[in-house]
This record gives sequence, C-alpha cells and structure tokens, in this order.
Amino acid sequence: MSPSSSEVDESKKWPPMWLSFLSLILAWGSTFNFGFTMLITNPAQEAFVKFVRASNEQNEGYGFGLAVDTQWFVILAILFIGHIIGSLLLPIIARHGRKNSFMFAVLMEVLALLATIASFWMVNHLLFTIARILLGMGTAMAMGLSGITVLESSPTYCRGVASMVNGIFLQFALVVGAVLAMPIVLGNDANLVYLFVFQLCCNLIVLCIVPFLHDSPQFLAHSKEGDHEKTERKVIASIMFYHGITEEQAEPLAKILMENKQGAKAGVFTVFNDPFNRRGVGLGVLTTWGMAMSGITVINAFTLEILMTMGLDQGTAAIANSGTCLFSLAGIITSTFIVDLWDRRSLLLRTFSALIVINIVIVILLSFAGYKGSFLFRKLKTVYSNFQNIFVSGLLIVAICLFNFVFSMGPGPLSMFIGGEIVTPDSRSAAAVYSNATMATSRFVTLLTYHSVAKWCSPAAYGIYFIPSMVITVYLLHKHLPESRGRNVADLKAEFEMEKLIE
Repeated sequence: MSPSSSEVDESKKWPPMWLSFLSLILAWGSTFNFGFTMLITNPAQEAFVKFVRASNEQNEGYGFGLAVDTQWFVILAILFIGHIIGSLLLPIIARHGRKNSFMFAVLMEVLALLATIASFWMVNHLLFTIARILLGMGTAMAMGLSGITVLESSPTYCRGVASMVNGIFLQFALVVGAVLAMPIVLGNDANLVYLFVFQLCCNLIVLCIVPFLHDSPQFLAHSKEGDHEKTERKVIASIMFYHGITEEQAEPLAKILMENKQGAKAGVFTVFNDPFNRRGVGLGVLTTWGMAMSGITVINAFTLEILMTMGLDQGTAAIANSGTCLFSLAGIITSTFIVDLWDRRSLLLRTFSALIVINIVIVILLSFAGYKGSFLFRKLKTVYSNFQNIFVSGLLIVAICLFNFVFSMGPGPLSMFIGGEIVTPDSRSAAAVYSNATMATSRFVTLLTYHSVAKWCSPAAYGIYFIPSMVITVYLLHKHLPESRGRNVADLKAEFEMEKLIE
C-alpha cells in the first residue's frame, strides 16, 4: 500500500507507534519462538540427551532400537516436519482473518509447550517429540502470518523497517536462548523444563494482547463478509490505527483498497498461473533456500559442539556461543537502519557474497584445527601446541561472529518478507507456503544428515553443504531479482510486463 503525499513525510522512515507495536507483538509470538526453540538445543544438548536416555530406560520400546544420539538428532530435526505441515496449512488458516489465524497459531504453540512441560514430568521423550512437531506447526503458521500482516498493514515508506522487527526478535531470541540454556543457568538436568515454562509465559502474554489489535487493512478490504459500508469503516479504522493518520487522510487510501479488491485468493497451485507471481514465488523460494543453506543451520545447532571438539571446555564454549549470538543481534540492528535506505537487491547480493567468503575461511580454519579428524592436516595435528589450537579456535570464533553479523544484516531478515513484496496481495499466503516449506525442508535435511556426514569427511562437509548452494543463489538473484524498496506491486508488475514485451 503506497502512502499519498498527504499521508506521510517521505523523509520519515520509522513506522508509526501502533504499527511498531503490532510488529513487536507478532514477532514475539512467532520468530522469537522459532529462534528460541532452535537455539536452546545447542548449549543444552547434553541435558537433552540425558533426558532421552532416561526416557528410554523408563519406557521400554520407545527408542525403536535406535542409539540415543541418533534418537536425539531425529528429535532435533523433526521440529521442521512440523514447520512443513504448518506451512502447507497456512493458506487454509489465513482465510479466517490475519488476527484470528495468528491467535490460533499461538494457541497451538501454547498447547505444544504444555505438552512439552508434561513430557519432562512424565520423562517421556515420545510425547516431547510429538509436542515438538506441534510447536513447529504453530510457529510456521505464526511466522507466515506475522510477515504477511505487517506487509499488509505498513505504508510503503517504512515497510522494510516494520518487517525487520521479525528479524530483530529472531536474533534477540538467539541471544536469550544462548544465555538461558547455558548449563550453569537452565540448560541442565534439574532446570531444563523451565526453558519451556519461560517460553510458555511469553506466548500467553501475546495471546492476551492480540485480540485488542486491528486486522490488516488489506485483508479487511478483500473480505467478503458484511456490507460494503461496514467493511469500509473497518478498513479506515485499521489504516488510521497502523498508519498514524487522520480519518480524512485514511479515507482515500481505504477507497483505493476497496476498489482494487481481488477475487478469490490464489491457491498453492493456481498462484503459478500468473507469470508475475510465478517469478515472485520462485525468487522468494530461492532467497529462503539460500538463507537456510548458508551455514546458519549448523552454526545455530552445533557451534557449542564444534568449539568443544576444538579443545574448549563446556563453560568456555557456552560463553563463546553466547558471544557469537550477540553479533547476530548487532547485525539485525544495523540492518534496521539501512534496509529502507539501501536497495534490497544490492543488500542481498553483497551479504550473500560476503558469506561465501566467510564460509571458505571457516572451512580452512576447521581444517587447520583438525575438527573431527580432518584428513587434510592429520599429520600436522600432532605437532600443534595448545597455544596454536587455542589461536585457531579464536580465529574460528571471530569468523562465526562475522558470519552471524553479515547473515543478520541481509539474508536472515530479508528472506522473511522479500517474497511477499514481489507477488500480488492475493498470492502472499501461497507464496509464504513455498518459502516456509523450503526453509523447513532445508533445515530438516541438514540437521538429519550433517552430523553423520561431518564425522565421515569433516571439514569438507561444511563446504560441500553450503558453498555451492550460495554461489547458485547469488547468480540467480543477480540475474532475476527486481528491486522492491519503496515500490508497490502495481509498479513491479508493470515493469515485469514491459520486460516481457521487450523480450
């Protein structure tokens, strides 16, 4: 939705107060959950494995004949099976209103967390696994709805900054999770359950606040329920609330939305009937795939383990892991100040390219450190002193910090909303399905297979997994991604059709 000249001062780049509040609450109930759930299994992995072992001893047959470590890695990855299911359900759920659908998703997260807490009391890792799938479903739906709702509620001039709140909360969750899940805090046998009690309290607060917010103006305008005048009044009220403008300023914007009312929402298959949407969905999927296959999945899940195998003790490794997460937060805060000043396309290409270089450095450092028995430098390993190993480990920590900073400036937050900027409003739910499912599938496969592959050929596994995929992503984005900053869908579609005519 583009603001009129009377609506805003274009020099103003920060979202109005209630739009900022909307972004904050939705992010708290979606991306914060995702980041927290994903991160706490890293520093608290030893306590989780002990829980699985205790459950196997208490519940005969629940392990299905698998080794405890194997069971844990399956449980770790299965969160993203829930994400895939939740992503596929998103278009169905989203038809019932952005606000109502988001409340349903958060309620599913609450039920999943209650089941998780119960699984610790019962010492039942099978219930924990089922709850993890449900948590993945709720989080995937909440993340998709959060991104769509903020896009639909934002004026064009601050759309990027408003959408970045999701990314800020994701990175903030990584820091909070890294600290709370340290073994000396809550990441131990006695206190593990309180991580989920904390997460439950956060979701209950969100669930209490969301009912008092307006639904998005675009969804209300496209809704077929109620008479025209009543719907228009709701749209005007929503625009006034989120844009921070008067009724007189909101009326023409509401009229435009009502006049541009779309027909039926595009489905997960019919979205491909329109060449413009087909390109937008493809580029959204590509950006999400490049983000998920950048190395972030392994860094989030296994940084503590990698640092410990390189000679650091558990306490030092946990502190270092928390420190690397702070750079993620610094990166997203930096990005917030530049996202509506720099071109989206330029920011993505530069940060993806920088991550390729950093990943190459990480592979080299892992090789020199002899992580998991590197065959390249095995003979040299015997002559390394403790000082040299610590030095290489320190360089690796610096490289991971740089990775987190650059990732959080570009691919991390931009992948959450750029796909929604380059498709028509009626196709955003369908586009979110493919982007979220791609992210979840990529992370699931990585978590399920990386650890085994790393034992076989580390450190080459890191490079094999992530460097080629990022090179492909940069090439295709450079060739096809349009610039969407400060532009509405009508402008992008007109440009796309003109390019087709020229061809």
